[in-house]
This record gives sequence, C-alpha cells and structure tokens, in this order.
Amino acid sequence: MNSKERLIATTVGTVAVAIVGWIVWSHVSTQLATKHDNIAKQQQLLNEQNRKQREGSKATKKLADLKRRALPETREDANAFYNAWLLDLVARIGFQSPSVGVADTRGKPGTFQTLRYTVEVFGTLDQLTTFLSEFYAVGDLHRIQQLTVSPPNAGSRMLKASMTIEALSLQGCQRKQIGDVASERVNRPELDLLRQVVVDRSFFFPANEAPKLDEIAQQTVFRGSTLTVVATASDPDPWDTLEFSLPGTPPDGAEVVKRSQTEAEVRWSPKENGEYEIELAVTDNGSPSRTETRKFKVNVVEPPPVVAAERAPGFDDASQTFLVGTLASGGEWRAWFNVRTRGDLLKLRVGDSLNVGTITGTIDLIADNHVEIVAGDARTRVRVGQSITDGKQIETPPPVQQAEQPQSTDAASS
Repeated sequence: MNSKERLIATTVGTVAVAIVGWIVWSHVSTQLATKHDNIAKQQQLLNEQNRKQREGSKATKKLADLKRRALPETREDANAFYNAWLLDLVARIGFQSPSVGVADTRGKPGTFQTLRYTVEVFGTLDQLTTFLSEFYAVGDLHRIQQLTVSPPNAGSRMLKASMTIEALSLQGCQRKQIGDVASERVNRPELDLLRQVVVDRSFFFPANEAPKLDEIAQQTVFRGSTLTVVATASDPDPWDTLEFSLPGTPPDGAEVVKRSQTEAEVRWSPKENGEYEIELAVTDNGSPSRTETRKFKVNVVEPPPVVAAERAPGFDDASQTFLVGTLASGGEWRAWFNVRTRGDLLKLRVGDSLNVGTITGTIDLIADNHVEIVAGDARTRVRVGQSITDGKQIETPPPVQQAEQPQSTDAASS
C-alpha cells in the first residue's frame, strides 16, 4: 500500500471512528439528560412533599395555638366561661348600669362556633379606654366587631358605649379558664401609651381643669396633742370627684381623712418638738386627672406645765343620806335622817346642825312631808324619801315684819 492509499485508509478510519463516537455520545448524552430530568422531577416532588410537610406542621402548630386561645368546644362551657370573664371585666372597670347579653351563636357544629355578645355601658372616656386596653391585652380568640360611642349630655362626662363582641369556640378545646393568655400581637406598654394618648386628647369634653385647694395657715401644736387641720377644695368641673392625699414623705403618723366631696381633715399627733412641713394634695377624676398641692408648716412646741388638779372628794355620804320621815310629839317636830353608808339614824329638831359629807347646814323648818335646810344664803327643801343632795333650791322668804299695833281710842284722844 502506497502512501496515497494509506492516507485514504487513515481518513476513512478516522471518519468512521468519529461517526461511531458521535453515535455513542448521542446515545449516552440522551440517557444522561433523561436521568437528569428524572432526578430533577424527583427532587421537585421531594421539595413539594417537604413543603407540604412543613405547611402541615405549621398548620398543626397554629391549630394547637388556636385551641390554646379558643373557647371550650361545648357551647354551654364556652358561654359560661366567657360570659363570666366579660362580666368581671365590666365590673372591674366600674361602668355604670352595665348590660351584657348573648346575641346568637353561629358556625359549623363539630368544627367551630362563633358566640356573639352585646354589651352596653355608661362610663367615662378613661374607663372605656381602659376597657379596650384590658380587652385587647388578652390573647383569647375574641374581637369587638362593632363599637358605637354616644357623646355625653351637657354637664356630664359619662359616655354611652354599645358594642358587639365575637368569641370563637373550637372543637377539641378543653380550656377551663378564660383571660389567662396574654396577647402576642400587642404588649402592655403599647396599650398604656395608646390609652394615655386617647384620654389626653379627648374630643368629647373640654380640657379638664385642675381642682383648687385653699391656702392653709401655719399651725402650732403642743407635743403629744393631736393637730386637726380642715382643708377645703373646689373643682371648676362640677362632675368631677375629688380625692385627698399626703404625697411625698409626710411626718410619721400623719393622715388625711375625707369629710365630704370638698373637705378633708389632716390629723397628726407629733412626738417631738420642731418645725415640720406637710404637703396636702387633691386630685380629680377627670381625663386626664389633675392635681393641686399645698404645703403648710407646723410648729411643735413643748406643752405647758401640768397644774395638779385639786383632789376630788371621795365618796359623798350626803348622797346616801335620806329623809325617812317627820314626827311631831308634844308640839315639837323632829326630822329623821338615815345615813345609809354609816348605818346612823339622825333625829334632828329645828335649829339643829346637819353635817354629813359635803352638806353642812341648819334645820330651819320641819313639816309633815318635808324639811328646809339653810346653808349660808341658800335654802334647800328636802322631801320625805329624797337624799339631802337631791333637795330643791328655793328662795329664802323675806323676813316677816310685824304690823304696828293700833292705838286705843283713849290713847289717841290723849
């Protein structure tokens, strides 16, 4: 084989090898592509299964969370628990004339039920805002579907609020207490801030004015005695109520006692001498509340020396000395006195002295049912059966002046 033939053979062989290689490569690449497609499809199916599993797990957790926050599955338990919680919340807020009732129940039995309640209350904007804050601080499955607020009448801060509330009951929920789950959507500081903003920017009322507290003069009190200071306050808003307090650090034992809507007493019994300062505050219940304070000084001084009091007499025998009777014998009267404390029987005549206990005097008259005792310028009449201290003071009769004797006719003629 010459060189030309060898070149042709080499070329033909190369082409043949290339064709065979291309055929083999095409077959292999097709198989590889098919396998890659199958792998991709399987991976896609696996990803879809994983996604569904994650969603199922997430749904399971969400359902468990919903059951943790839902009302009990039975309508009776759900209504009993939630109605009790709602009534307690309304009572704690202090609304006037509250009315809470069940409107209706909707839903799919065996799956979920929606209980609807109607609430109607009268209260201040502060109370209504506090109610909403407390309501949404609880993470139970409930919401206020509708809220209507009516402006107050003239001269009043009382709003009328009507609302429709919905609460959800789920199958499988076995809760025994409502209101014990905190909300995860809002926190307490946010609610308190919102409450402050709403109350401070009330568009239902004019701005609340601070109460007025009258000046209190400087006081002086003896150590050991009780200081009582009457404070008087007033409020430009006639519908507000006032409360009195001692802010800061009042002296030990000091207290304030409310006497009426506008008056209070500050009471204090100091134990040490010195100069003290007491601060009194009066606060209204407006929205927001306003406070005014007054400070006054108290000088505690040494009490005056104690003067020994005259010793009180002991038991008075005169109080137990009774006139038991009077007796006339031979034209002479006698008065009988029974001194019970001594067991003595005194028999006295007119002109005799009577000296028993605190009574010292002279028997001036004896009659059939009484005697008269004279002590100095005082005359006392004691009746039979009376003690000599129970006698009645009577006026001393003027002295009897004897009338002039008429002169005889003979004397007159002489």
